[in-house]
Amino acid sequence: MRTYNKHNNNSNKQKGSTKGKSNRPDDLEQITAELDLICRRRLSDGAIRKGVLAGMEPAIRQQTLIKAIGGFLEKNPDYIKARKSYNEAAIRAAMEKCVAIAMKYCKAQIKAELTHHESYHTELTESNGGSCMHPSLLKPTDWPADVKARIVMISVSRAVQEGRLSPANAVIVDLACVQGLRTCEVARLLRIKPPAVNRHVRRVKKVLPELMERVEVSWNF
Repeated sequence: MRTYNKHNNNSNKQKGSTKGKSNRPDDLEQITAELDLICRRRLSDGAIRKGVLAGMEPAIRQQTLIKAIGGFLEKNPDYIKARKSYNEAAIRAAMEKCVAIAMKYCKAQIKAELTHHESYHTELTESNGGSCMHPSLLKPTDWPADVKARIVMISVSRAVQEGRLSPANAVIVDLACVQGLRTCEVARLLRIKPPAVNRHVRRVKKVLPELMERVEVSWNF
């Protein structure tokens, strides 16, 4: 006959609780690092040798990472099921699948943006010439919101490549700056506490001004 032991029962509950926490993506840096490794395995530098996406591997990987962390992963039914069962092998498999889907989407998105930009390059002739105030003459404070966001993300991307910021920092900036989510919304989406979001933001603010000065603004007409 099995003897009921209140102490052992509480101990088991605590172990179960610890196990659940170890498999939850509460550690943003850890899960971002894991996804980053998957992105690098799937798309290494120099892998795309032809076409408009040649040389765009770092940008594709970063956008894939942001998409994955910013919603693709949490909405993946396989990942949700794996987390609930604490199945680490299934969690990794779901992450691989999520990266594949997000990367395909990001390739198409970046290709469309690059193609759109190139299509607007027109040779200046006497018939289409004229004078206007070029946007580059505007002060940074007067730039459109989308231009500001683009410059910020280019700067953050360079900082990640140089090792001055982490991929997790880039995810936080994209959600807060580009997507316009509030701190509480970012925290809820990433399953972290608001103070953790603020720490990431403070870290970015320390290195961003210097990097933004080195970014050349490209205007899409």
